[in-house]
This record gives sequence, C-alpha cells and structure tokens, in this order.
Amino acid sequence: MPSHGPFALRIGLRSSVIISHALTLDGLLAAAIFQRTQNVEAAHSTIPLSKAHGVWCGSAALIEGPAPARAVSIIQALRAELDLSPSIVSPGSKGYPRIEQARGPYRNKMSSYTALDTPALWFSGHGDVAAIRDLLRDIPAVGAKRGVGYGEVSEVSIDEAECAQAGHMLSDGSPARPIPVEAWRSIGGQDAMTSLEAWEPPYWRGERGICAIPAHRVVDRRSITRLIGL
Repeated sequence: MPSHGPFALRIGLRSSVIISHALTLDGLLAAAIFQRTQNVEAAHSTIPLSKAHGVWCGSAALIEGPAPARAVSIIQALRAELDLSPSIVSPGSKGYPRIEQARGPYRNKMSSYTALDTPALWFSGHGDVAAIRDLLRDIPAVGAKRGVGYGEVSEVSIDEAECAQAGHMLSDGSPARPIPVEAWRSIGGQDAMTSLEAWEPPYWRGERGICAIPAHRVVDRRSITRLIGL
C-alpha cells in the first residue's frame, strides 16, 4: 500500500476495553509518541497523521460488535506521585500526620466503569502509514485502566482504504470524529449531532468548542468495513 494516504486500522483485543470518552486515533498516537520520547511537545506536534482545517485526520474508535457491556469496579489506592501534597508529607508540631487508608480524603477509592467485550477497535485515517505502523507495533494496551489488564492488544493491522475524507468523515457522510462545526461544514458535512468537545490532544485539557460528533459507536464488522472504505 502507499506509504502515505488513507487507511483503515484494526486493533485486535484479548481483554475487555474501557472507553470513558471518544478514543481518537490522534490521541492514541500522541500517547504512543510520549511513551517513547517522554516529550510532551513532540507527542502533540509530531503525530504522523495528515491535518486539514486544523483537525488531525484520525477517526474516533469504531467498536466492533457485538460488544456486550458490563459494569466493573476498580479500587484505586493513593498515588504518591500524584496525590500526596505538602500538607501530608511535611511534619507539623506533632510530627507527620497520619494517612488513613480506610476512611477520610486519602482512603482507597472505588470507581465504576463500563467495560466492553469487543474483539477489536477500528479507526479511519490519512497519514504516514509506515510511521503509524511502527508506533503501534509495541503498544501493549488501549483505553482507560490499561495498566490493570484492560484493553490488551493482540494484533494491529493497517490496510489501504478508499475514503475521500478519511479520518474526518465516514462513507455514509457522518462525522468520523469530533470536529468543529466550521471545519465540518468546510468539508461538505451535512446536519449532524453536536456537542461541546475537545478536538485535539491533550484532550483532558484541550480547547473545547461546538463539534459535530460521530453517529456510530458499536457497529458490526461488515458495516465498519463499509463505513471506512475497505
């Protein structure tokens, strides 16, 4: 396949995946770059995707169905590097304060999530296929709570696709990812659902605006291949 152009990406999974928000390909690649370089600026500026109208050409994940959902609870302990503050690690007049793990603000926390039992996640995109394949070659897991066994990757495959607006628009004319409404209209997008969203990494602190958002999330494999131009 061409080294640079539209493609379809399938990430096979060997364990359930947790997707708290829209998982976009540019966000996934940015995380992979940071894992290698530990450089935040590089992670957000050297993503090997094309960019048009100020938006990376990488779709949100299409979840291969059927994908039964189930509630899971995960206990999270105090994380010293993130949760400890000077007020609890500096001695006072009576020495160091006691950290309670059974109660109080520093107790272990139980959080609830929805896990999806899906065989794979799919993405549509346009960019440097060789660089993307290299970045994803050793990716161990995707999604939330990947450090505790969720979203374990079994295989990654990339194939050439035929999609005029790969990464921005699916073959049925619906948004492939959150995309600002001005950019959506610029590429010929028609009426779509909208929401206040971030549209580029880092998504957790990115600028938010009114975006056209995907109409598809869990889709059977045959429909996915049609939507992304395989």
